[in-house]
Amino acid sequence: MEKCVPYTKSRFGYSNFEYWRLFLVPDGARVLGEHLASSWASMHGAPEVDPEGRNVAKMVWCAENDGMRKLLEETAVERVCKAGKWTVERFRKEL
Repeated sequence: MEKCVPYTKSRFGYSNFEYWRLFLVPDGARVLGEHLASSWASMHGAPEVDPEGRNVAKMVWCAENDGMRKLLEETAVERVCKAGKWTVERFRKEL
């Protein structure tokens, strides 16, 4: 992480591995489990861009400074995903 994040940020303008900050901490699985529908919807079900023109998957999975945790815990992801084909509610109902 210490080398990967700065390298990808210098190459792409953002780090596409920021989500690993949540994956690698002891309570990461708990956070993902508590917000499973939101994390799944942010990657697979959200619209490509939110109403403000931001790429939803990038906004969540590449959020810096443990941003993925913050977005999931504050349920910001659920609000954005409501506009997508696979809403959080549909995920819970059908899958």
